[in-house]
Amino acid sequence: MRVILWACVILLVQVPWSWGQIYKWTDNNGKVHFTDNPATIPDTYRHQIETHTSQGASSDHLDRSSSQPKIPAAPARAIRPPRTFVVPLKRSGNALFVGATINGFVRVPLIVDTGASVTVIATKTAQRIGLNLDRAAMIPMRSASGVFLAHLTKVRSMRVGDAIVKDVEVIVHDVSPGREQGLLGMSFLDHFNVTIHTLQDTMTLRPLDQVPGALLYGGKPQNWWRNRFRFYRRQVSLIDAYLTKQNSPQLEQSRRYFRSELATLERRARLASVPRAWRY
Repeated sequence: MRVILWACVILLVQVPWSWGQIYKWTDNNGKVHFTDNPATIPDTYRHQIETHTSQGASSDHLDRSSSQPKIPAAPARAIRPPRTFVVPLKRSGNALFVGATINGFVRVPLIVDTGASVTVIATKTAQRIGLNLDRAAMIPMRSASGVFLAHLTKVRSMRVGDAIVKDVEVIVHDVSPGREQGLLGMSFLDHFNVTIHTLQDTMTLRPLDQVPGALLYGGKPQNWWRNRFRFYRRQVSLIDAYLTKQNSPQLEQSRRYFRSELATLERRARLASVPRAWRY
C-alpha cells in the first residue's frame, strides 16, 4: 500500500550571512523588515532603506534596537495523512470473499456481509485457533430450518489487508458445511467507513476517527455507540424473556457474558463522555 506523508515543518532559524548587503526598512505599522534583495522592498519605503554590510557574521549582528520580538523556533510537526486500507476481493458468483488472518496465524476466506451484525467463523477455524467454547455465550440465529443457538466469543485479533481490529466478537457456525468459510460482519466492519468497489473488486476501509467532519467520542461516532449498546441490551432482553419460562445454565452463562460486556461498554462511554442519548 502506498502511503503519502505530508509534512508541515515550520522552522525559524538564524542563517549565517556570507559577504553581502543587508537592507533594513520600517513599514507604516512600525514593523522592521530585513532583506538581502532590494527588489522586494515596496517603492513607498525605499527612501528609508538602511544598508548593513556583513562578512562572515550571523544575523545576530543585525540592528538589535528593533522593536520586533525574537521568536523562538517552533518544533517540527508532521501532519498524519488519513489512514485508508484498500483490500482486494475475490468474486465467486454474487459473493465477495476477502482473506482474513485471525489471532495472527490462521488465514481463512470470509464473505463480506455488511448485513451480518457479528462476524462468523467455521467450527474448524475455531479449533485451529484454539477457542475454548465451554465458556462462550450462546446467541440465537435464524436459518431456513428455523432458529438455533450458536456459540459467541471473541478472538484476540482479526486482520484484513493491513487493517487490524482487536477483540473481535465472532459466532462459531458452519456457513458452508465441509468448507472453512465464514462471514465478515459488522463486529469487524463497524470500526471503519466501508466502501466496496464492485467494478474493481476492492474494498476500502477508513478508520472511523479518520472520517472528515465526524463527531466522535472515544474515537467512535454516534452510530457505533448506539449499535453496540442496542446489540448487548437486546441480547440481555431476549435471554431474560426466555429464562422466565424455563431454566438453562447455558443461557444463564450467556446472560452474564452480555451483562458484563454491557457494563464494560458503559464504563468506556462514561470515560469518553458519550451523550446519554447515544447509549440506548
